[in-house]
Amino acid sequence: MRRASDTLDPWASDTSESKARASDSRGRRDGNQIRMAVRGPAAPAGPLEIGHAVELFCDAKAAEGLSPKTVRWYGDILRRAVARFGPHAVLEAIDAPTWRAWLVELRATLAPVSVAGYVRCLHVFGNWLVAEELTDAAAIRRLVKPRVPRKLIEPLSDDELRELLALAGTRDKAILLLLLDTGLRVSEAAGIRFRDLRPDGAIKVMGKGAKERL
Repeated sequence: MRRASDTLDPWASDTSESKARASDSRGRRDGNQIRMAVRGPAAPAGPLEIGHAVELFCDAKAAEGLSPKTVRWYGDILRRAVARFGPHAVLEAIDAPTWRAWLVELRATLAPVSVAGYVRCLHVFGNWLVAEELTDAAAIRRLVKPRVPRKLIEPLSDDELRELLALAGTRDKAILLLLLDTGLRVSEAAGIRFRDLRPDGAIKVMGKGAKERL
């Protein structure tokens, strides 16, 4: 790369040379700022606080293209941890017994399957912290997912379905029949628009994980 001084007229005045050097300096500074913006925020110089780590994580997952619903799910769980420990708590200072005690507290108001979901979210968070070289997150990654009792969901009987459909209005009956006949999730049915209807009778829906299916 040529220096700014290499392109100058040797008979130019000192003022012209100073302006060229200043312009070259501004160009290098702008280039550094662009590179910093592309790389994203630098790792904090001091101890990593949980509140800051959670916001970085949610921003990263949104930038990766995860569905807004998934990012919101991560955020809701992790911000509940932030509320429990305080936004300025140093992440490395929260040891495994403290995390486990919090999970035990959650079981007083949440079902085991929900607590297992919290642990799954924490594992994703911990693995991301390691991948970003922000901290080793050993206490988070060592958490064991609790056992979830397997419960069979009993289907409605034919008589119960007939009674349910008899009580429903025209609109609700159409929705119920759509769910029963297709096995759609409620969220998928709620997101259907007129443009999603196909001439052959198929319906395009946005499924779990922002994946389209017919």
